[in-house]
Amino acid sequence: MKHSSLFAALIAVISFGTAIPANAATLTVTTTTDAVDPSDGVLSLREAVADAADGDVVVFDRSLLPGVVQLTLGDLILTRKNLTIEGYGADQITIDGRILLDNSPAGVPGRITIALRSLTLSGGGLLATPVFNLEISDCIVENSNTHGIESIGSSPETATIVGTTIRNNLGAGIRNDFLGKDVTIINSVIENNALDGVSLGGDGIDTTLIIGSTVRNNGGDGIFSRRGGTLTVVDSNIHNNDDSGVNLGTLTSGRIVNSFISYNGETGIVGAGGGVFVEIVNSIMQGNSAQVGGGLFGGVAADFVVRGSQILGNSADDEGGGIYLSGGGATASLFGSRVSGNQAGNQGGGAFVAATISELTVSSDSTIQSNTPDNCAPEPLCPPLPSEPTLVDFDDPKPLGSSFSFLNGVFEGINFGANQWRWEGAYNVNPTNHIFFASGAGQSRSFSFDGGPRILRGMQVFSPRAGTLTLTDDAGQTYSKPITTGSLIEIETGWTLPAMTVTVQFTRGWDLGVDNIVYE
Repeated sequence: MKHSSLFAALIAVISFGTAIPANAATLTVTTTTDAVDPSDGVLSLREAVADAADGDVVVFDRSLLPGVVQLTLGDLILTRKNLTIEGYGADQITIDGRILLDNSPAGVPGRITIALRSLTLSGGGLLATPVFNLEISDCIVENSNTHGIESIGSSPETATIVGTTIRNNLGAGIRNDFLGKDVTIINSVIENNALDGVSLGGDGIDTTLIIGSTVRNNGGDGIFSRRGGTLTVVDSNIHNNDDSGVNLGTLTSGRIVNSFISYNGETGIVGAGGGVFVEIVNSIMQGNSAQVGGGLFGGVAADFVVRGSQILGNSADDEGGGIYLSGGGATASLFGSRVSGNQAGNQGGGAFVAATISELTVSSDSTIQSNTPDNCAPEPLCPPLPSEPTLVDFDDPKPLGSSFSFLNGVFEGINFGANQWRWEGAYNVNPTNHIFFASGAGQSRSFSFDGGPRILRGMQVFSPRAGTLTLTDDAGQTYSKPITTGSLIEIETGWTLPAMTVTVQFTRGWDLGVDNIVYE
């Protein structure tokens, strides 16, 4: 999946980081010892931070690489001035201990920006209090006895995290606790934390943007937004977390785009209720499991809009393997989406609608099919669903006549025309009935769907001579594949548009055998 131009431009702007002022001084740390001694002839990190003026940059002497600065004197407090601390790569400089961003009482008017670059922060995490902009790039934040990065307080703050791994912390990877804080996470990995990967607070004014990132193997939810705010996840993987992949609380707005939400221990995406709105675009929810609602769970008044997405192979112990809409007026609208292969222990393998005030809407270009034990339940509350795909196997029923007869007219919903196709019994690698071009003249034949446009999903083909198969239809869709000898070959077109006529072209002409045509 590719970034849109908008998000690509946004990444370029944010990843560039805050420019260092032209008049900024650079202070070079010359010892890894945590000491404050003006007479010892060296400059420690703690001394450099204390000596720096507003806007200065702290770096490390290359003679220290690789090195560990162990904060034996307590928290490293960054306060009341804009400051950048920069290493030479996260594997080169480690700061072992807690870093505290504390701007109370405020020093420089307005927000203070702290930038940490190319470092490992280990053992204590990072705690930010009010009136801070925090920028972390190309860092590792690990092994904290609490959260990896935590922001508390009620003043406006922002955190921008780029190219950073946050892992193995005993709390959440990132915890953003109170009001008015904006978090942007780009091209980062948040993994193996004891609680949630990303835990968000707020009361309707937070904005969290996650792009091109992986949130995996955390002990709680992958992403948990407790109350309010806006969450946008783009081009990201949220998988194998112990609880839900994405859990959106009351009054939260969420948008999930081009992302995989998979194999989480609870529901893939939760809209817990209380006016939550979630739009899911071109994304896949797969292999998630829960008591109810394996793929999606809609609580009281939750509203899902699902566009061009797939809900596949999720499971629920009770109801709603793919989708569960609670009795509190939850709604879900599917457009160009697929709900398939999901399973429920009780009912509603594809979808379960708990009450008449909840509503599931399925567009004509969406499918809910091949779910167990059923596609939607209870039936009186389910919308009309598109029919299951039709399989034409030429065995049950068998075409009229005997092997090598013409297959003319309409058979199993397909019009094969006049004297264009023949059928026969077992031949070459195919042990069952199948069809082939009626003569050796030409390299293509067509068929059309009877009763209106349909989508050709696939077929099986074989040939005693290798060649190239090309399928086209009158909706402008094309599929091509080299066909080798020796086995039946599965064809899955991936087509999404219904069409009336399909043309089958093969470079070896009537050597092509066609079987098990699937359409819907």
